[in-house]
Amino acid sequence: MYNPADRAILAHHVTSIEGNVYCIKNLPEEVIAVIFAYVSRSPKSFRDNLLRLVKEGSVITSTRTEGDDLYAGAVQKAAAFHERWVVGYGHSSVAEHAVAHVGVENISRLASAELELANPFISFTEYSQRYQKPERGHFYTPDELPSHLATEYENTMHALYDAYERLYNGLTAYLERSMPQIPDETSAARANRLAKLAFEDARYALPLATYTNLGLSGNGRALRDGLAVLGASEYPECRHLADQIIAEVSQVLPTLLRHTTPSTYLSRLSDQLRRFCPIRQETPQPFAAGAQVRLVNYIGKGSTNAEHEALQLLGQVIGVSEQADVDDALVGYLSADMSEHDMLPQACRWIRYDAAMLLSEAAWHQLLRHMRGMAFQWGPPEPTNGYTVPPNIAAAGLTEVLAAAVMQSNQLYSRLTAEVPHLGAYAIINAHRRRIRTEFDLRQLYHLVNLRVSEHAQWDIKDAVTQLWQQIAAVHPRLSAKARRRS
Repeated sequence: MYNPADRAILAHHVTSIEGNVYCIKNLPEEVIAVIFAYVSRSPKSFRDNLLRLVKEGSVITSTRTEGDDLYAGAVQKAAAFHERWVVGYGHSSVAEHAVAHVGVENISRLASAELELANPFISFTEYSQRYQKPERGHFYTPDELPSHLATEYENTMHALYDAYERLYNGLTAYLERSMPQIPDETSAARANRLAKLAFEDARYALPLATYTNLGLSGNGRALRDGLAVLGASEYPECRHLADQIIAEVSQVLPTLLRHTTPSTYLSRLSDQLRRFCPIRQETPQPFAAGAQVRLVNYIGKGSTNAEHEALQLLGQVIGVSEQADVDDALVGYLSADMSEHDMLPQACRWIRYDAAMLLSEAAWHQLLRHMRGMAFQWGPPEPTNGYTVPPNIAAAGLTEVLAAAVMQSNQLYSRLTAEVPHLGAYAIINAHRRRIRTEFDLRQLYHLVNLRVSEHAQWDIKDAVTQLWQQIAAVHPRLSAKARRRS
């Protein structure tokens, strides 16, 4: 694939030239961030984008590596230090100062979600189905798939891609008829804009088996803990992925990546949780457009004035000595002069909310990116929660195309779960809905609304967050009033 000159360049910057998982090294941190940013909208691999930047002269790199004599003594001393203090005595916070950057390619969307949920302190940038068109045949086939189901599995995957193509072409034609042209917009710019809108909704027919690429960055502690969780996954693909990442990261963090093998406790716990959540085989529900969100609990629930109770708690946290008549002052204190880039003070973390959601897989894959500020418990991917029909698909008269894709997905799901239960998840498509439970605070609500209710937010996640915001506004109206700040 690469000529000798290219291989020589890449060998200096990646731990593997052929593999789907590799660490990126010997580059400035901000350059690595740029390379990872490309994955969202570029079909090229991290290696290809890195090679292009180097050849263009956009990246000037040193020829020295950690393996050179210049670094040898320092590396040995660092290893000895980490062996004693981090591994031996458990001072894991030290491991947070060492960071690895990993390119991960050709894993399923199912596995990417499992990886991203493994630890909230690992950062990700992933291939976006909103901006790129997947290739036909670009899907994961589990090694444990029974041979007599292989043909049905492959045929269904191709049929789902056929539905994607029909939706994309139908949506493009509909949008060309219905979407007005923006003043001074060129024909090429308009075609590109409409194509992205078509990608956004056509992807609801794509299965979780569809391949994706992502870049991740994590400190030694987060990677260690996250890979132990991933290694306990019920999906062999995820366990194998954990082993691959460990092998590559160990080349750049050789000492710190210890204790990544799932403990007996973690493996037993994962197995027990799966027993509590058996595979359901009920008849799939009729479709319903949009997310379903229900605010379950909040500060002040059951009182005659929930917001007053929340403000009283906030006053206690801040240290207000006299609680009487501070509501107005606190509301003003919180929201005065907030810009789109400001966050509420840390004290607002005590104002907490608990919500249940029923989201499409497409919306869930966006929401889980907020794991650092929200606690999640999620149900398994399965078809009995119904599915979401994007409004443009309904308006374009393409609902039956998506309905047929859902039916084909459900049939394969039933066949797979009857023989190898965990395999059914790969047949679930982006339109299927998943049960989510989340807990978060007022500070996170402001961040969530500011980002996901903006003009450019995707409609599905925007609808879910809007519902959540409206329900919170009904009980904490003044506290939540200025959450939407983006211009």
